Amino acid sequence: MEELNSNQSQSPPHIIEKPTAVWVFGILNIAVGCYQLMRVLFELYKIIAVAYANQGTLTGSEIAFLFLLLSNTVFAGWLIALGIGLLRMKKWARLGSVLYAWIMILLVAVRLVAPYSVMFIRRSSFPEDMRGRIVFIILIALIRNLTYPILLLIFM
Repeated sequence: MEELNSNQSQSPPHIIEKPTAVWVFGILNIAVGCYQLMRVLFELYKIIAVAYANQGTLTGSEIAFLFLLLSNTVFAGWLIALGIGLLRMKKWARLGSVLYAWIMILLVAVRLVAPYSVMFIRRSSFPEDMRGRIVFIILIALIRNLTYPILLLIFM
């Protein structure tokens, strides 16, 4: 009788399995963050090449683009940290992923929708035959830029 009781008390420790969505989005956060960092480095290289060709001068739009690259670098680093946190099952990583998704959705609205809507209000800036093509490009950019944040919101 003692043997049965001693075997019952030595049950295996409770193993906590990670939800599949947490694993998948942990890996995806790291992959997407690394991809964004690679894009930033490529764009930075292009700006440096343009500045070198222009004897070190940058236009105002290139300087603004440098600030955009800086913000993209911060968000890519944040996404990589969130991915590592998700793989380690940290609660802050899940909350941070939801916050990241909302911020990205708002930034897409500011970066894509606002400038193009202003251009469409001033109809003289687009020729009549280009409007359909530009709307198509905007829709593709919206789909490309909103897919991952929306999926992140749904699964986190």
